[in-house]
Amino acid sequence: MKYLFLFTISPVQSFISQARKTHDLFSGSEILSQLIRDALKDLLNESSGNPQNIIFPCVRQILSEKRSSLPNRFIIQTDEFPEVLGERLIKTIQRQWIRMVEQTFASQKSSISLDTWEELKTQVVDYFSCRWVAVRCESMEYKDAYQKLVALLISQKYARSFTAQSQSGGRNCSVCGERVFFFYPEKKMDERWVEQGKKYGAIAMKQGSFDDDEALCGVCFTKRHYQKREEAFSSTAGVALMEVLQQLNSPQHAPDHEKFRQSFEDFDAQLYFEENLTRSYLKKHSVKKKVSLSKINERRKRLLERLEMKEFPKHYALVRFDGDNMGQWLSCEDLPSHSSCYEFHKAFSEKLFDFARKCQEEIEPPVGKTIYAGGDDYLGLFCLHQLFPTLWDLKDWFDALVGRPLQKMFDLSASPTFSCGVVIAHYKQPLSDVVQWTKMMEKSAKEIQHSFFKVSTAKNALALAVMKHSGEMHQALLSWRLIMEFPDHSDSKDINPLQLLFTALADQEFSDKFIHRLDQAISPLMDKKGHVLYEYEKLEAIVAVELKRLLRRAYNIPIDKSLDIDHKEERVNQLHGAIMHVLGQTNGWNLLQTLHLVNFLARLVRREKVGGVA
Repeated sequence: MKYLFLFTISPVQSFISQARKTHDLFSGSEILSQLIRDALKDLLNESSGNPQNIIFPCVRQILSEKRSSLPNRFIIQTDEFPEVLGERLIKTIQRQWIRMVEQTFASQKSSISLDTWEELKTQVVDYFSCRWVAVRCESMEYKDAYQKLVALLISQKYARSFTAQSQSGGRNCSVCGERVFFFYPEKKMDERWVEQGKKYGAIAMKQGSFDDDEALCGVCFTKRHYQKREEAFSSTAGVALMEVLQQLNSPQHAPDHEKFRQSFEDFDAQLYFEENLTRSYLKKHSVKKKVSLSKINERRKRLLERLEMKEFPKHYALVRFDGDNMGQWLSCEDLPSHSSCYEFHKAFSEKLFDFARKCQEEIEPPVGKTIYAGGDDYLGLFCLHQLFPTLWDLKDWFDALVGRPLQKMFDLSASPTFSCGVVIAHYKQPLSDVVQWTKMMEKSAKEIQHSFFKVSTAKNALALAVMKHSGEMHQALLSWRLIMEFPDHSDSKDINPLQLLFTALADQEFSDKFIHRLDQAISPLMDKKGHVLYEYEKLEAIVAVELKRLLRRAYNIPIDKSLDIDHKEERVNQLHGAIMHVLGQTNGWNLLQTLHLVNFLARLVRREKVGGVA
């Protein structure tokens, strides 16, 4: 008998996103991918594990020598009885998960008594839930079998099993907040919780990867210390500094840079920032003897002078995207009748792997760092200097490697798309908050309001937010079509309306006063929800005239380089065209939010430059 078999593991989103450090995010993704890889390799090692029977993900993704992320589910065709296969795969994942936990504990030299281990089991052993469904498919079309398979999985999710867990009373984990802590820093923990933890065997650890007064459960401790390498995953401060660090590591600046770093026994990227060079913070990082605080500040100032900067960058971006309508695409409802659903699934998994591999290869410092790239979904940290061109690259790669090839191969009426959420945050912003906001922005991009746009659009959008250190937020929602249809007036292939505006403001070619004055001029014409109180065509005409006047006044002609009036008018027209292009597809409120958001990013760059004006 032949079966179509689907296997899935959960939780995914909560396991990855519950994080206080970037390593928590990275290791959560790594652990899930490795568990699925172990299950699939176990499948391939069996006699029934013909690589041709694996439909999703593609075999190349499973066997890739380079680190590659894997989705939390897979689909295969098999002759093995589903009950036997499912039970074997569940045991494989449970066995590998326990091995990871034990290896992590051993690597941290934590001796665990039998009683403590029994308590820990309630948190760790049954943490992951595995489900499988299967359909006999020898007598039905592949498409029908797949749709029935998905329906079975959905019904199974609605009938979730519940296992009661008893836990000792006490303080909950600092990361997830769901389970009681079992590991804590031996010298930096409130005595009340230490005494409480000792009752059920909580273990004191050296400070290491713990923050002050931070306590971790068994699951989060495993994530924090999983495969800890010397070249640790960049912190949020490290991501914000990626481009600067590349310059500092160049032969020209390396000696001064190394002298600054050698001032400390235990160095981290936050020590580049003046606000952290305090005696209490320096005590934590073991300043070398004979190196005074004034000497450290002098060395830091020397680095800034060599780079011709006023301050080191403090903001970074977390980027998350997901394929649109993936369930509908995989159901093959929109596939032409002459195309094979089975072949479409095989091709889809291959193309998604090509895209995921491209992301991992290209998103490297100083551009950013990939946390997870499973195919149709992605999570990564980005340096701000190349944010807009890189976002456009992601969209371009998806279209070139997934969308257009599939459309051509299977004669599709449309091509797959993705929606993206981006959050820009200060390096001290709690990472868990940034992760949650990124998830909300991705959801906003997928639940796109048609009132925001005058063009027909469904998902296929980009949602951006800025979390200011003061707590203020700016949000903007843009259709990818807005960028794709922008007329290119430059020799650069990476130009788009956002990048054009960002460059003009960051280089101080234009004063940002035109944004504030435009806001004052058109905000009274809209209600609090951004709806225009008068005819929209009149608002667009008002903006067109007023914007041109404001841009001419905002244009900054350098005193020592007087440019001719034709050049000024050309630049004014370019920026005017970019802003009107945005307004041509969205509403006035969203336009103002976009302008303020881009201006904030440009202002960050201006602050860093010597002679720049914030």
